[in-house]
Amino acid sequence: MKKWIYIFIALVPSIAYADDVSSLFAAAQSACTETHQGLEKIKTLMGVSTGASAVGTVTSGTALVTGLAKAKTDKELAKMTAEDLYKYAEELEETMVKLNEERAELEKKSKTLGNVRTGMMAASTATSVTSAATSGATIKMFEDTLNNMHNCQTLSMQLGDQKTDDDNMLRKIKLVKMRCSDFDYDNITKIKKLATANTGVATAGAATGLFGTIASALANSERTRGDDTFAGMKKEKNLNTGANIAAGVTTATSLTSVVLSGSALSNLKRNAQNAADCVKAFQ
Repeated sequence: MKKWIYIFIALVPSIAYADDVSSLFAAAQSACTETHQGLEKIKTLMGVSTGASAVGTVTSGTALVTGLAKAKTDKELAKMTAEDLYKYAEELEETMVKLNEERAELEKKSKTLGNVRTGMMAASTATSVTSAATSGATIKMFEDTLNNMHNCQTLSMQLGDQKTDDDNMLRKIKLVKMRCSDFDYDNITKIKKLATANTGVATAGAATGLFGTIASALANSERTRGDDTFAGMKKEKNLNTGANIAAGVTTATSLTSVVLSGSALSNLKRNAQNAADCVKAFQ
């Protein structure tokens, strides 16, 4: 009986010690898993932001090209004044009919180009909003992710100093210490700055895109196009010019957003991969 009591007493410290190792292992695993999940969410959001900005660059660029084509068409229309029509009409009635047909074709082309530009500007605005929103969401996640990363690394290092008679646990502990101590905090700070800059650029692009969409829609409305007074034609020209400038600015902001969010995504991949390898070490 005394023999069993001595054995039991001798085992108590090792059992308690094993419990400490297990608890520390579980705590480290939880922190590292949350780090991995946080980085993966940020990576996904930055991917969405980059993709949205890329689409926005194409749509706003298309709006700009379409707007310039419309401006050229409107310039051709402006040359076909009523005086020209009546002048040619006096010479030949067929010329009058031909010129009216040409004018109708140019009007139709101008209207179509205006509608395409408005649609492209609206799409570009939507992509800028998406890019700004996703980048803004990542900024809010950085603090929690950094805290989890710090806890993961600290607990993993503490775990690496523990001793155990369990060979399988010992193998995992060594692997965890090796894989979970290589996070780059400066890299995360850099990514946060890039995300913040992208949010600002994309927000500006969204505002400019919205202005361009409204200006393009107003310029292409029947009321504006149908006003043949000097003031009416000047208003239409100014709206078209404003819409084209907005398309150019939005193209520039979308392209900048692609560079910023793409750079952030590229910088994030190393830490994300480290976190993935770290989590696997606990398995």
